[in-house]
Amino acid sequence: VTDAFASIEYLMTSVNFGWLVRSVHRWSASMMVLSMLLHVFRVYLTGGFKKPRELTWVTGVIMAVLTVSFGVTGYSLPWDQVGYWACKIVTGV
Repeated sequence: VTDAFASIEYLMTSVNFGWLVRSVHRWSASMMVLSMLLHVFRVYLTGGFKKPRELTWVTGVIMAVLTVSFGVTGYSLPWDQVGYWACKIVTGV
C-alpha cells in the first residue's frame, strides 16, 4: 500500500503533467460509466432489445456489467474514503 501511495504521489508531483493525466483518466472513466448507463436506458426505452436483436442486447448487458465492475474496482484502488464507502455500498447490495 505504501508503494502505491508513493507511486501516485510521484505521478502527481514530479512527472510533467502527471496530475493532468490522472485527472483526465478519472473523469473519462466516470463519463464512460455514465454514458454507458444512458445508452442502455435509451436502448431499453426504444425497444432495441426485441427480435432480431436479442444477441446484441445480451452482449451489451455483459459489456455494461464489465464496465460497472471495472468502475467499482477502479474506485477502490486508491483506498481513500471514497473507495472505502464505494466498496461498503457495493458489498451491501
